[in-house]
Amino acid sequence: IKCQHGPGCAFSNEIVLASSIAEDASVSDITLLATWFNDDQQWSSHYKCLNGRKTKQHDLGLISIRCLLRTIRSIHARSPRTWVLVMGKYPQSYQHITFKYLTALNKRIKVAVESEPRTLFIDYYIPNAKEGDFFQVAHSGHPNCRGSSIMAQAVVRRLFQEKVLARTIRHAGLDNTWLLKQNCRELDVASCHSSGFCWIDPMDGLCKTYSPGTHEFHTVCKGTVCGMHGLG
Repeated sequence: IKCQHGPGCAFSNEIVLASSIAEDASVSDITLLATWFNDDQQWSSHYKCLNGRKTKQHDLGLISIRCLLRTIRSIHARSPRTWVLVMGKYPQSYQHITFKYLTALNKRIKVAVESEPRTLFIDYYIPNAKEGDFFQVAHSGHPNCRGSSIMAQAVVRRLFQEKVLARTIRHAGLDNTWLLKQNCRELDVASCHSSGFCWIDPMDGLCKTYSPGTHEFHTVCKGTVCGMHGLG
């Protein structure tokens, strides 16, 4: 339901056509879709996308499914060979806690989109605020480099599982016990890849702490469609 810039049609009523997305995606081997992330936040713009009509979360989920399926089918109509990966939604709630509602919503979307050929849903877990810093400070609704790394690794892992990729990244484990390990300098390569707090420095091959980024920020443009963006 994102018409242009910002959630909830907040800044423009100019639509983005599924055919336009399909045209871009048709030249790709793999396309990532996250167009549905803001669909359940219509309250933030007083339901502007829906002409002010309040809509229940369950019904917004149905709209997300319909829009995603239309987009996926438009892409495959132009390029049947393209793999479409629908990203699971991360928590944009208080302290970024993954509530049951979000888990259930992701499951609904997964069942719907994976009924389509060459379409995968990407599951992942980004730790909440009590577990660590995985979201930006300047724009708290977006993951920082740590959170983005978790998402990227989830994409690679699923593509490998489906035999789309021949190689993947070694992991020691995929549960939260490994994800939340912070003793980076003591970890081997596989364990380092499993931790959301760590990364392998390509300069020396050692496992080191992955910075959550800076708390400093600046404006990069002017106007209603611009916001505050973190550095690093």
